[in-house]
Amino acid sequence: RQSRCETQTNLLFLIRRMCRIYSAATSSVQQSRGLVGIRTTAFACAACVADAIARVKCIDDPSPFSLHYSGLNEGPTRPFGFESGSFEKLAANLPIYDPQLTSLRFQCLDYMRGMTIKDDGTWNPTIFNFDTSLTPYGGDLELINHLSIELALPRPHPMTENAMVTHAARLIS
Repeated sequence: RQSRCETQTNLLFLIRRMCRIYSAATSSVQQSRGLVGIRTTAFACAACVADAIARVKCIDDPSPFSLHYSGLNEGPTRPFGFESGSFEKLAANLPIYDPQLTSLRFQCLDYMRGMTIKDDGTWNPTIFNFDTSLTPYGGDLELINHLSIELALPRPHPMTENAMVTHAARLIS
């Protein structure tokens, strides 16, 4: 699984663009529980595909984010994942009557669990847990700390959780 950096960037950009178009198109029709179930499954699929693309190590110019996120960077690092969060609860309560979409929803949930839980039963750190907290914490802070070290960005001293959250917010914005 190798790719060029340009290809990886273009694929991620196209997924983002498709999601924006799909969101606009599905928001302009009458809402129903079935449509919400289909729409959340479509966005979950896009997230899973984008996750898989971001994990690929580029052969020409691998990005530090991709290396740290996938756990392929040198040094003491481990892969990160993202949890299904409220999608799992939402998906269980929304009707989808098409067996292919139901299978797709299951595959997305299975992929997300597979990226979060290792084979030995331990958990990978997770990022983007905005259904739990709107501030970065846990895996977000760990990933930003790894990237700050790699890119020689200033880090807060002392390394308190509050200082790290403020530091992460400044880096992201």
